[in-house]
Amino acid sequence: MRDQVSLLELTPRETLLADEFIGNINDDGYLACGVEDIVRAINEVVTKAAEEAGRDIDDLPLYTAEEGHKMLATIQSLDPPGVGAQDLRECLLLQLKEAGLEQSVPYRLVRDCFEELINHRWSEISKRFGISAAMYRRQLTKSPSSTRNRTAVRVTRRQLYHPRPDRRKNRRPVSRLSERR
Repeated sequence: MRDQVSLLELTPRETLLADEFIGNINDDGYLACGVEDIVRAINEVVTKAAEEAGRDIDDLPLYTAEEGHKMLATIQSLDPPGVGAQDLRECLLLQLKEAGLEQSVPYRLVRDCFEELINHRWSEISKRFGISAAMYRRQLTKSPSSTRNRTAVRVTRRQLYHPRPDRRKNRRPVSRLSERR
């Protein structure tokens, strides 16, 4: 991820904040703490460095929560899709958004009834969306990601997954939608 950040046109100030975010992403790709915690921690580092240098700490250009949220959006735009999410729901939404599926049933299911979805309350979801349980079970299932030990979204094969040549039952996520349908 640091390589990807180095390709962005960031100021030194933004690069320092990006490094702080990257340092707080766990092995599964999730952000290990909140944006406010990251901003508070980096501001403590800036304040301590200023004190050690004998600078007046009242006039320090400390990071704001707005800068933190903007940087989180930047980090979440990096590969792999879903990186920097704070929970599974956000991770799935980021992956679906990256795939251009913001208007899809799977996106709406994750966005609007995530709790029902993860607790397999199919009848509640069917009533709410007016669709059969069989329809959305085909469109959205959980499966381990091939690149990380986290849950990924499996949308219909035409939309997001394609079969591996050597194993028809296993699916592999594709980072971009193919132009052919």
